[in-house]
Amino acid sequence: MTSLYPVFSFLSELQSNNNRAWFHANKARYENTVKLPFEAFVTTLIEGLQVHDPSIRTTAKEAIFRINRDTRFSADKSPYKTNVGALISRYGRKNKLYPGFYIHLEPGSLMVGGGAYFLDRPNIEKIREAIFTQQEDWTTVTHAPDFQRLFGDILGERAKRIPKHLSAIAQEHPEIANKQFYYSTHYPATECNRPDIAAMVLDHFKAAAPVNAFLAAAMQD
Repeated sequence: MTSLYPVFSFLSELQSNNNRAWFHANKARYENTVKLPFEAFVTTLIEGLQVHDPSIRTTAKEAIFRINRDTRFSADKSPYKTNVGALISRYGRKNKLYPGFYIHLEPGSLMVGGGAYFLDRPNIEKIREAIFTQQEDWTTVTHAPDFQRLFGDILGERAKRIPKHLSAIAQEHPEIANKQFYYSTHYPATECNRPDIAAMVLDHFKAAAPVNAFLAAAMQD
């Protein structure tokens, strides 16, 4: 598999030259050093996940976010993102609500993570109720040794107020007040020089799979 490391060089240059003229002049380099290698990498990750979860039928193109920015509602009119990322789940990037696995490369940094980030009110409430009624199962998946070693705690913005019955376990499970339920870890870009980088990322995803399964089951109830 082609090395991912040249991706960071291109993104760093794009950060300093975020305009259409520069990008069009470097379009071939973008295709060869960013787009195609990242698609191949994400394909490898999808295939590795499918061994354990055949329901993940998305493709790399369905999982990878476009590099073009949507500037319609943003004060920042820079036309391009200075990162590449992919959301791998049963539905890919088109259903950001569904729990999935996420990988993100930006200048100097590799981020591996996942969970449920873009949640609406009904699904936030469903997950909170599932944590409340299935505390033992939630503790099992979020405190599993591999998950704790690779990711640590569940992250997310916390509400100032939650229903009274849920607050009864908030001291033991403060994440029950979360508005998102996600996890992430960051590595220096040099990790992408590793010949086993795909296996390393897959190890992270496999450690987090039980957390995603809990969140997905809660949202479907």
